[in-house]
Amino acid sequence: MFRVFNCLTVEHDWRLVLLAVLICFLTSLAAINLFHRARAASGRVQLAWLATAGITTGCGIWATHFIAMLAYEPGIPVAYNVGLTALSLLAAAAVTSIGFAVSLAMPGLWAALVGGVVVGAGVGAMHYTGMWALEVPGRIAWDLPLVMSSVGLGMVFGAAALASAVRSDEIRTTLVAALLLTLAIVSHHFTAMGAVEILPDPTRVIDAFSLSPTALALAIANAAVAVLGMSLAGAFADRRLRQKDAQLTTALNNMAQGLLMFDPQKRLILYNSRYVDMYGLSPHVVKPGCTIEDLLRHHKEVGTLSEDVEQYCATLDAAIAEGKTTSTMESSANGRTIHTVSRPMADGGWVTTHEDVTDRISAQRERDRNRDLLNLIVENVPVTIFVKKASDRRFILVNRACENEWGLSRSEILGRTASDIFPPGAADEINDGDERLLKYSAPLYLDEHAIEMPRKGVRFVTSKRFVVRSTDYANQYLVGVVEDVTERKLSEERLRQAQKMETIGNLTGGLAHDFNNLLTVIIGNLDSLQELTKDKPDQKRLVELVLEASLRGAELTRQLLAFSRRQPLQPKITDLDDLIGKTARLLTQVLGENIRLNVQLEPNVGSILVDEAQMESALINMAVNA
Repeated sequence: MFRVFNCLTVEHDWRLVLLAVLICFLTSLAAINLFHRARAASGRVQLAWLATAGITTGCGIWATHFIAMLAYEPGIPVAYNVGLTALSLLAAAAVTSIGFAVSLAMPGLWAALVGGVVVGAGVGAMHYTGMWALEVPGRIAWDLPLVMSSVGLGMVFGAAALASAVRSDEIRTTLVAALLLTLAIVSHHFTAMGAVEILPDPTRVIDAFSLSPTALALAIANAAVAVLGMSLAGAFADRRLRQKDAQLTTALNNMAQGLLMFDPQKRLILYNSRYVDMYGLSPHVVKPGCTIEDLLRHHKEVGTLSEDVEQYCATLDAAIAEGKTTSTMESSANGRTIHTVSRPMADGGWVTTHEDVTDRISAQRERDRNRDLLNLIVENVPVTIFVKKASDRRFILVNRACENEWGLSRSEILGRTASDIFPPGAADEINDGDERLLKYSAPLYLDEHAIEMPRKGVRFVTSKRFVVRSTDYANQYLVGVVEDVTERKLSEERLRQAQKMETIGNLTGGLAHDFNNLLTVIIGNLDSLQELTKDKPDQKRLVELVLEASLRGAELTRQLLAFSRRQPLQPKITDLDDLIGKTARLLTQVLGENIRLNVQLEPNVGSILVDEAQMESALINMAVNA
């Protein structure tokens, strides 16, 4: 340590030493910033940022070394080999680029530590290649323990620098990483310079083509300009990235869904304000760097998570490890329903979206309710309803009344055409109507008409068919509403028949009433004539026959009055043999001489309760119509 201290205090110009430290810190700060840009990019863009960070770091190490070498005053002339000096710059840039690439190759702290060690090795490669380029009239001897110490310091501080850089890209973390990288370079350089001992040797001369301190100063100036240029490029790029970040943040915060992004260590690296507002969470808890467990415990506190935190994490971890997407439903504190979807990323992290689906679920339920209500109405409406596709005229919907009226099950109707279901004549009639409907686009109404059903025979129906069009006015569906009016038509026929019979009854009643008046006069006169001919048997017999016929006419008149409901029935206990005997005497005159009437009476038949006139009329009708 004394040799290092003595080297710094006696053999160096402090002004140039401070300049070297300042240049080292600024280039380290630029390198860490460029490294952060590389971490945020991917593919070829990431490779470009890595190369830029490596070159910047190499130039910084190289400039720091040779500014410090300008500050070095060994007391003898010095110069620098051109080829080795250039090689030292390339070595620094190449090795540090590899170190940065290693830290990005794999996630986790170990990769950053290994990459930092490689960066420290790059510092050592540059320094000792640069010291190899030093030309003096003497020989250089090295203190091996200090050499090893210098390399170790560079690696330790380099590992610490990248371990800090990968934690986050916040300003404080960036400054700490830059400072540690500066310590890696500076501690290595001045420890290694303390290990140098120059032994004068007059036999060794400086190469004529070597760099003088003045030329070296120009080279350092060029390196500084290169670093400044790359720093400016990084600054401009950083400005563009920040603008894009601002745009991305604005877009994220205006999303309808809440968004979270986690790294493989389960730490939050990105979120939007919609997520915080959706659950009513505290921004003091929800911030980059917090873990998924922190968020879930906070959800428990505000009452938006019912599941156990450990169980939730275990399920999520298993799904992410298998590369599966998980989906859950949660309730927020204000009663909203949230749909959560977690999708794994290639690096082991995952993205979670939170969507408020309360309104969508309510709308879906309302649509389902309306659909169920509509289906219930369509199924129970007492008329046939069917829907066909306009393109191929196949039935795609029928109701229960349609099944009943056509005598077919739903499975026998759906997917088939009218030609497949109806008899040829009826099918042609239906197809012609469809053609007119599609051609003229006006509703088609058919009044009462007969049609042969598939299994119910000929029925009388009325129908109305119309076209349903899509939003672009293309014919989409044919809808038909058909009412079976067969029973109504039969009822109307029965009503008309009843009205006709009522009219006949009224006419018959009027005629019977007038005829009854005439018979009353005739019967009265026959009674008088019967008294006058009681001593004349032959004439009396003729009068009795006329009187009996007149009485029969009176009974018929009473039956006509009964038919027209103007004369009530008069049932009474009647001897059936006596009734048949009187009817037989009348039939003898009615049937004539060509027909023999054979009457067989049974004396013990008994009596019946009957209207004699109606019973006599029934017997005469059976005999006459036999």
